Amino acid sequence: MPNIFDLLNSAAGSPRWAFAFQGQAWAGIGKRAVIVSQGESRFEETAAALASRSPNEIWFGGFAFAPTPPSPPWENFPEGFLVLAEKVHGPIPIAPPKPPQRWQIAESVDETPRDEWTQAVNEALSEIESGVLEKVVLARRRRIRAAASIDPVGAFALLLAAHPEAYVFLFEPEAGAAFVGATPELLLSVSGGQLRTTALAGSAPRGSSNAEDHFLGMKLLASPKNRREHAIVVEEIRAALQPLTVALAAPQTPNIRRLPGIQHLETPIRAALRPGVGLLQAAAALHPTPALGGRPRSAALRFITEHEPQSRGWYAAPIGIVRPSGEGTLAVAIRSALLKGELAWLYAGAGIVSGSIPEEEWEETALKFRAVEETLFL
Repeated sequence: MPNIFDLLNSAAGSPRWAFAFQGQAWAGIGKRAVIVSQGESRFEETAAALASRSPNEIWFGGFAFAPTPPSPPWENFPEGFLVLAEKVHGPIPIAPPKPPQRWQIAESVDETPRDEWTQAVNEALSEIESGVLEKVVLARRRRIRAAASIDPVGAFALLLAAHPEAYVFLFEPEAGAAFVGATPELLLSVSGGQLRTTALAGSAPRGSSNAEDHFLGMKLLASPKNRREHAIVVEEIRAALQPLTVALAAPQTPNIRRLPGIQHLETPIRAALRPGVGLLQAAAALHPTPALGGRPRSAALRFITEHEPQSRGWYAAPIGIVRPSGEGTLAVAIRSALLKGELAWLYAGAGIVSGSIPEEEWEETALKFRAVEETLFL
């Protein structure tokens, strides 16, 4: 059985793709065929282009958060992009080697100034109070310059070792431009007409002891602000999926999802799809969920466009593997970094609802940055 890291390292200088979860990984080298789509109908266009392909082919790919042309530093990542690799390997059992050394930080810059963040959160709260918005997710960006070039495969190995429970990915459409991440959030998975998705919203730090960890988790469960933020996501996912499904089930009360450094409220959702509905049709209905966009969706996306000075690119958007049969797995590309040589761009977001406090939301995003920053850098 080939080692995924050896496979990826042997193809340095070529487009490389890797997607890992639940102890298995898929790797791809090169480009045999590519599907590029754009605009509001990019999911539907991609599904139509896949319809003539062999049903069990594995395509790697992802989508931009918003249907807008890519801008720097995301110029190598189209609005919709799927690739059939020249060589595909998987599923491969994951046996991570000893991870490489982390990279030394030479410079770290918050590209969203704190005063601008505070102003944006306060304006969001004003729109929530007036009834225009119920929730909006605001993201900010941090640029890190390392003391040496960041190896994408090394970054992938570090993320796999630190976050084995996550959906871990490496997408490098052009040599020298790679998107890596270890996201806890599943957008959806489809197999045999059955759909799985997860509502993940509401956050708290981990404790330094089991007792403190339990206390913080129970505080999160009891928080009206976090429970309201989470309930919005569950309600919107159910509403988006209902026209596409014949049955849908979700527990009434969320559980706690504990991850390194952070814990979230989580509700698993299961559904049986109507005949003819596949992964990309369901993804079009779900993306962006209120966990990354807001409610009402159109008002939230308008607010994000007006108040986030940097493009999100593929951050907070679907990424994964897709089959022309309509099956596959798409995760939500959070806890991620765009790598170009010595530079890395990291994003983190927070859900703004009634009761949000700008300083606390800033600290929540700082906590989310740590998942990638402390894994890759010294």
